Amino acid sequence: MESFYIYRAQSEAHYELENVNVADLAGVLWYLHHEVIPATPRKYHIDRIRRYKITMRGTPEFWNVHHKTFAPFFAYDGGRCTTPACQEFYHQYGFLVGCQVLRLSEGAYVAPQQTTEWCEQGTDRCSAPLWFSLPGPCPHLGLHFLKGNRASLDVNEGKTAECLARMPGGRCRGPGLPTGAPDCTYSIEDAGEILLDELAGIEDYNEFWNDSFKRCHARLRSHHHEGVPPEEQKKCVRNMEYSGKLDEGVGNSFWNGRLDKEKCSARIRAAQALFKKHYPDLPESLGQPPCDFDMIYQDEFTWPVNHTGGVNSSWWAQEL
Repeated sequence: MESFYIYRAQSEAHYELENVNVADLAGVLWYLHHEVIPATPRKYHIDRIRRYKITMRGTPEFWNVHHKTFAPFFAYDGGRCTTPACQEFYHQYGFLVGCQVLRLSEGAYVAPQQTTEWCEQGTDRCSAPLWFSLPGPCPHLGLHFLKGNRASLDVNEGKTAECLARMPGGRCRGPGLPTGAPDCTYSIEDAGEILLDELAGIEDYNEFWNDSFKRCHARLRSHHHEGVPPEEQKKCVRNMEYSGKLDEGVGNSFWNGRLDKEKCSARIRAAQALFKKHYPDLPESLGQPPCDFDMIYQDEFTWPVNHTGGVNSSWWAQEL
């Protein structure tokens, strides 16, 4: 059994932490830097990092074959697993937490601890950022596309009642720790959140990227009743948290240098310090089990399931 922190970039909307991808702290900053802050306004109105304590116990059925803590990573989008073989995997071994190691060549977020054994010891690759997958009910059905920059979505719109009942996912429903049953492989506890504005030193995000720009143009129009000359319009600059083309922000420097290891490490420390500031009674870290999944073997989904040491569950009688 393993317990550690996981992180999720979210808007103010609340929903169950199932059928989603999460990350370690380095991994969530990697994601924010790639997908969220380059958009203005921020993608999906994401404005915070939520932290959770996850406790996980894999099924003996999976251990008997792979002898690994983590399953493969499966990508989720709109509450639906979009990676081939996820349905077959979950039917073979139960709903297990998966992991994936990210590329430092796309963001130099080196974690403060070792995150994988698939590396040359002593290199930064051994501390690369991680993403995790958390399978929930009916993981193979969900929304097939996301409608614009919406703050919240009902991902169960694409799931049938029959599928939700038949495929419960891996999050344990009752109190207590995970049992290693196919439908009780992880539990989640809330462990606080921090706001991106405070992290980046932005007092008012809408003022930063939008209102200040509008007011500048309004001032120019008030002085040029017959139209603002092009050279004057250039005086009004729209602020940006981060531009991939510039590799820096406009009006803010917090995210400058996506491939700068020292700057990325400073951002990790800043996020840790902010969590500590707001949640001083919670530990800064719970440790981190390394992402150890190896591979899916040829034809392994056709092998008989080895239930040695497993938890008795009627779920194993389910069929695709």
